[in-house]
Amino acid sequence: TAATITYRGVTLTGVRGRAAIAGRIVRVSVEGFRAGGGRGAGNLQVDLTASPPRVVVDAQLNGAALAPLANRLPPALDKIRGTYSAAGHYEMVGLTAGEISSSIHGHASLLLRGVSFAEFDLLGALARAQGKTPEPSRTDPVLRSASFVVRVEDRRVTLAESPVVIGGIPLRISGVYEFGGMADVRIAPEVRRAASPWTLASGDPSLSLEANPIHLSGPLDRLALVRPAEAVRQAP
Repeated sequence: TAATITYRGVTLTGVRGRAAIAGRIVRVSVEGFRAGGGRGAGNLQVDLTASPPRVVVDAQLNGAALAPLANRLPPALDKIRGTYSAAGHYEMVGLTAGEISSSIHGHASLLLRGVSFAEFDLLGALARAQGKTPEPSRTDPVLRSASFVVRVEDRRVTLAESPVVIGGIPLRISGVYEFGGMADVRIAPEVRRAASPWTLASGDPSLSLEANPIHLSGPLDRLALVRPAEAVRQAP
């Protein structure tokens, strides 16, 4: 029978699975569920021979919408659109929230598609950090597709540096989220010598893009732009 499960504000509907117990090891095979408009599946193993129990989770979610996550992001991203897919492997010790947060470790692959940032002027902020004046955009810059690797360990989520293209501008994005609630996202242009949609105050568009990144730092739902020098001092 399909079930609905909610944990820490995340709701899975239409959950279908099977459970088996052998030798004090519980194995749960989740054949399917829906979350955020996407479809997922996974496996859970709980080893009760250990104290506290050892837990292993493998899960995947395909084609979920970003819009339902907007309430966890800064107000400037309240109209974010697009989809994401993820697949991950995690291990932890214990069953309580405290035990899980202290011991969880693992990794996941993340794929974003068709991401629109709406009113959030990411490219404008990055251009100004380079001392450049962005040309007015007639369209909403879109991230068509990007892949990331996410690692979880020592109460920290790390987004490995990955190349992305937003509005035709090649960038590199990385980040860290501490379980205490603080996050830092680093966004930098690719260092290359080429004409770009950005122009310097001098009007010369041919100079190479400098590697001056911008940082969005603070609580995840209140990320704020931090100047490069300040970001170095505040980096976790």
